[in-house]
Amino acid sequence: MAFLDPVARRFSRSLPMTSDRDWLAENGFAEGDEALLSGKRLTHRRALGHSPVWRGVNLIATTIAKVKVYPYVNRSEDVREKDRKHPAYRLLARKINPFITSFSWKEMIAFHAVMFGNGYALIVRAAGKPKQLIPLSPFDTFPVQKNGELWYITTVGGERRKIPAADIFHLKGLSFDGLVGLCVYELLADTLDLGISARDFALQFFKQGMNASGILMIPGHLKPDAIKAAIRDFDQIATGVTRAHRVGLLQDGVKWQPTTVDAEKSQMNEARKLDVREVANVLGLPGYLLGDDSRTSHNSLESESQSFLDFSIDSHFCRFEEEASLKLLTEEEQDTESHVIEFNRKALLRMDAKTRYEIYGITRQWGIDSANDCRLRENQPGIGPKGDVYLSPTNMQDAQKLIDPPPAPAPVVPPPVVPDPEPPPQDDPPADDQAARNARILGQCRNALEERATRIDEIAVKRLRQIATKPNAGELALEVLADTSAKYREAVLPLLQIADAVDGRQRQAGIAAQVKAWETGVRATLGADVETVVTKLPAVRKTAFETFFI
Repeated sequence: MAFLDPVARRFSRSLPMTSDRDWLAENGFAEGDEALLSGKRLTHRRALGHSPVWRGVNLIATTIAKVKVYPYVNRSEDVREKDRKHPAYRLLARKINPFITSFSWKEMIAFHAVMFGNGYALIVRAAGKPKQLIPLSPFDTFPVQKNGELWYITTVGGERRKIPAADIFHLKGLSFDGLVGLCVYELLADTLDLGISARDFALQFFKQGMNASGILMIPGHLKPDAIKAAIRDFDQIATGVTRAHRVGLLQDGVKWQPTTVDAEKSQMNEARKLDVREVANVLGLPGYLLGDDSRTSHNSLESESQSFLDFSIDSHFCRFEEEASLKLLTEEEQDTESHVIEFNRKALLRMDAKTRYEIYGITRQWGIDSANDCRLRENQPGIGPKGDVYLSPTNMQDAQKLIDPPPAPAPVVPPPVVPDPEPPPQDDPPADDQAARNARILGQCRNALEERATRIDEIAVKRLRQIATKPNAGELALEVLADTSAKYREAVLPLLQIADAVDGRQRQAGIAAQVKAWETGVRATLGADVETVVTKLPAVRKTAFETFFI
C-alpha cells in the first residue's frame, strides 16, 4: 500500500492551503495535476462565482449563523437552563470581540469550514476564561504534530506563530485524518468546473451574437496576409453582440462550414440544470433550495425542509457544539457534565399558525406546557400566575396501579349512636304567637321567591337582547322562554312546599299553571320589538306569581 502514501499525505497534509510546489513535487504530484480538463485552475474565487455554489454555501452559513447557541447549566437531571453568567455566553450570543458580532463570526467560520474544509479562530483567555475570539485565515493556519502534542501554525501580520491546540477553535469538515478538513473545491474541482464551463460557454455564445466558430472554405491558395484579412473581414460582420443580425456576403465560391455545436444541440440548458443538482449533492442540500424544481412538489416541500435540517445542517451543528464544548468549557465542567453548549434547533422548526396552535392545544391538554409557556413561544406576554398552571387529564390513571393495586382501605366503623335525651315537655305556644311565626315564614318565602325569580328575569332579558339581531331570533326566543320556564319551576317549587307546610294551601299544585300563564303572556309580545318584550317579561311574571301569596 506504499503507493497510496503520497495520496494520503496530500489529503491529510498539515500545510497551508496555498500551493506548495516543492511539497507537491517531492510527493509525486506534477504541477499539471492541479489543472482541470478545461485547462483552467479552479480557484475558490472562481468556484464561488458559480451561482449554485454561492447559493449553497451562503445558505448553509447563514442558517447556522441565525440559530442561537448557548451554554446551558444542568441544575438536575430534569432541569436545564441558559447560564447567562458563563464567559462563553457573551461570546456565542452577542459579540466574539469588540468588532465582530456572533452572527457574523458563525456565518464566517461556517463558510470557511464548508468551502475550504477548515475554519479557525484564536481563543484569547484571561485568568483561564475565554474573553475574545479572533478569526484566523484558513489559508495561513494549519495544525502540526510535534512530540505527541498538537499545535497550530498561523501567520499574523507576516509573522509565523505557534499556538497550542487548546487556544484554537477549529471547525472542520469531512477529514481524512481527523486533524484537517478536506477542501471541497479542490477535491471536486472537475465536477464544479463542468457547470462553470457550461456557464462560460453560454456567456461566450451570447457575447459572440452567433455561433461564429467554423471554417471559411476559399477556392485556390491564398497568401498568409490574405488569409488574415479574409478572417478579419468576416469577423467584423459575423461576431460580437453589436454586430448581430447583420447581413453577410460570401463571394468567389467562398463557403462557410460551422464546426461548433449550437446551444440547443449541446443541451446547454439541460446541462446547467443538471449542474445545480450536482452542486446540491456536493454540499448535501435538497436540490429545490438551489433552484432545481424538477423533483419537488408542494406536497413534499415540508419533508424536503425536514431533510435539509436532519441530513445537512444538523451535522454542522454537531461539529460546532463538540468543538465549542471542548474549547470553551473548563475541564471540570466537561468531566462533571455540569454544562453543555447546544444550538436551539427548535428555532428552525417553523410551522404555519394553524399547526402551531394545534400543537399548543395538545401540549396544554396533556400537561406538557402551561398557558404562559405557549404564549412565550409566540413572543407574547404571560397572563400572570394563572397562566403557570399545568393541567392533568382526569380520564388517565397510573398504569402501575393497575398492575399492583394499592391495598383497599380498612372499613370505617361508625361510632355508636347515642340518642339525645328527650327534651322536657313544653306547653303549646299561644295561638297568637303561632300565627305571627307563620306569617313571618310566609313573608320570607315571598321575598325569597321574588329574589330568585328576579335573577332569572335578568338572565332571560340578557339572552333575548343577544339574539335580537340574529335571523332566527323568533325560534331562539322560544328556546329562551322554555328554558326560563324550567328554571322558574326549579327555583320556586321548594319555597312553595315550605309555604304549603305552614298554612296547608296547595300552591305547589298550581305552579305548572302559573308558569304556563307567564309563558303565554310573554309569547303574546314576541311579535313586538325587543324592548317591548324585555320590558313586559318581568311584569307578566309578577302578575302570574302574585297569586301564590294572595
